[in-house]
Amino acid sequence: MALAAGQPAGEGAVHDNERARKRLVLAQQFLTKVVNFSPQPVFVKDEKHRFVLLNDAFCDFLGKTRQELLGKSDYDFFPEEEAKVFWEKDDEVFRSEEVVENEESFTDQLGANHYIVTRKAVFSTDDGRRYLVGTILNITERRKAELALEAQRGYLDNLINGLPRPIYVKDESLRFALVNLAFCELHGLAADEIIGRSVSDLLGPDQSKKLEDIDRQVLETGEPVEMETIVKARDGTERQVLVRKSAFSGADGSRHLVGAITDVSKLKAIQEELASHRERLEELVEKRTEEVRRQAAQLEEALGKSRELNKMQGQFVSMVSHEFRTPLAIIDAAAQRVLKKLDALDPLDVDRRMGKIRGAVSRMTELVESTLSASRLEAGKIAFAPARCEVRALLQAACMRQASINPKHRIDVDVSKMPAEIVADQKLLGHVFGNLLSNAVKYSPNEEPIEVRGWQRDETLFIEVKDHGLGIPEQEMPKLFEKYFRASTSAGIKGTGIGLHMIKSFVDMHGGEISVNSVVDEGSVFRVSLPIPERLTLR
Repeated sequence: MALAAGQPAGEGAVHDNERARKRLVLAQQFLTKVVNFSPQPVFVKDEKHRFVLLNDAFCDFLGKTRQELLGKSDYDFFPEEEAKVFWEKDDEVFRSEEVVENEESFTDQLGANHYIVTRKAVFSTDDGRRYLVGTILNITERRKAELALEAQRGYLDNLINGLPRPIYVKDESLRFALVNLAFCELHGLAADEIIGRSVSDLLGPDQSKKLEDIDRQVLETGEPVEMETIVKARDGTERQVLVRKSAFSGADGSRHLVGAITDVSKLKAIQEELASHRERLEELVEKRTEEVRRQAAQLEEALGKSRELNKMQGQFVSMVSHEFRTPLAIIDAAAQRVLKKLDALDPLDVDRRMGKIRGAVSRMTELVESTLSASRLEAGKIAFAPARCEVRALLQAACMRQASINPKHRIDVDVSKMPAEIVADQKLLGHVFGNLLSNAVKYSPNEEPIEVRGWQRDETLFIEVKDHGLGIPEQEMPKLFEKYFRASTSAGIKGTGIGLHMIKSFVDMHGGEISVNSVVDEGSVFRVSLPIPERLTLR
């Protein structure tokens, strides 16, 4: 660049450096705004493990300001042992350059323990610098729930000890592993005098042989056994008891035998009635077992759906990350070319490059809006506010906006037979029209014309968007409006898979319907039908 008359030789370079510094500051501010859209804590570290970018959620999570965190490492905020673990796990991510998910814990400055799941990945810039990007999921409440479960187990132990019926559990070597207070009282011994010993230690080898043979049979076959026997109580009296034994497997695969003892001395006189009750009890047990199996099958089905949703959400997050980077790269490249060749560019070339920037910004705006709308929809925070809506003008404006963004696509519009106004939520309908038109253009890569028409029949408004693009396979049509679903014909085309799901939800809020007819390589026709709450004259 030529120096102006009288301009010092280094002054132009100083101005260039200042402009570059300002652009860098603006870019950092813009990137901070982008990551602040995430409700989860997000952080970025350089290869020296220093924080270089944080969102508001991360600062709130640590209770620190951004100024207190930037340029610092984990050693500045966490106990040394915990910081060392974080450091080593970050090094592992830098070495492998793979996406890594870990469950970690840390102690805050107040001494409280927190449990988190971190997801980390490495990204590289054009100049070869690498950064670690991480997100945090707080699972402290889940861990509290686990502790509550342990307390519940203690409660169950107390409950068993509160039962009047003697109960015991034996391990595979037929030694007592658990007894309740009633069992201890029956034999006149403390629990620590029984645990780890066998029945022969309590009753002697003569009485114990038959009992242990039966115990081995139960463990080997898994079949429960009921038997009557005589036991000598602590006061020296003999009692006729009924012992029910059954086997179960522990979480580690080990086999155990559980026994419950009932004093039946006074029940022999009513044995027939007892048999009747036993039969009914077995029926109830069988019914309950069947119910448990049914519930287990339902739970397995629900878990399968949950795993599939988690997989689709992971794909969605990866896709959105890519979708953000692409328009940012377009904006950066176009802006750099304009800045470098500003004096040499003619107005048409400037307009063309500005058009690229405008299109990229529009794409990012559309992506942010759809992502936020999907999040609000998922949380039930989208309000339905019907009012008088200039629906004809709304549809025409959506068509004009899409035509200005994609001037190579011709959009033919016929709204002469649709009402000027209806009662509807104008904002939600704007999303519906804009998304349908954006999809029609996006999936018509050969710039085929788009046909849009609207008309009224009786008390129903119809809006139809027709393209001559890629089409949708027939077997995929039932899943078309599911969240995150994308047709196989959309491979290689930008998208998140939430648009049609959101459209259907908005149409449902209006009490309307949306349908689609499509043929692969011939195009698709989407039709929205909306009830008109009150008849309005066509104008």
